Amino acid sequence: AVTAVVVRRLVVVTVAALAAPKMETAGVSSGIKNTFSCSEYFTDKDWRCGKYGPLGLIETVLKLIAIGVGIGSIALYDPDENRIPRLTIARSCQIAIFILLSLLNLAWIVQRVMEKELCAIVFGVFQSAAHIVLTVVLFTSGDPSEFVFLFVVLQMWGDYAKIAFIYIEDEFEVYLLDRPKLFVITAISIFIYIVLLLLQIVVWYLDFPIIS
Repeated sequence: AVTAVVVRRLVVVTVAALAAPKMETAGVSSGIKNTFSCSEYFTDKDWRCGKYGPLGLIETVLKLIAIGVGIGSIALYDPDENRIPRLTIARSCQIAIFILLSLLNLAWIVQRVMEKELCAIVFGVFQSAAHIVLTVVLFTSGDPSEFVFLFVVLQMWGDYAKIAFIYIEDEFEVYLLDRPKLFVITAISIFIYIVLLLLQIVVWYLDFPIIS
């Protein structure tokens, strides 16, 4: 529920950001001018690169390696063969989850823009790209299991470092998301990656002997 509320809020902000920075509309009955400014959807902080200490560095390193794995999986891209009829239930569930994660990471980029955090914006772009590439590769390659497994494990442990950071830093919060919301969102992310791992085990031990 928290994630849904945040995503809806981010959609509203995205639409606002695409509009003119400042618009004035004349009141019909009162003649009073109502002013709308996109600045109300952004933090008062300056544009910057955030500093998160050792745990933040651990999270970043783990997820950067994961991003390399995800984008590197494009080497398995093979659109010449139609593999959709061979998709199993477990693999289809993986694809659906990766699509969801791709959308959530795109929404997270919007939040980072609102937070005016430059390094996190760049990181978020590559993070989204890695999820999107793996989604496509799951559709088009025979068996990207090793890439999926390594990517998910690294992302999950990166989130463990993140949730430890949130737990330690009592006053940490970002625009629209206070500490409890960040804790819940990160916990949900960890749960999703655990589900992906379980699905990968199903693919290895149940699906792969059938489709091979």
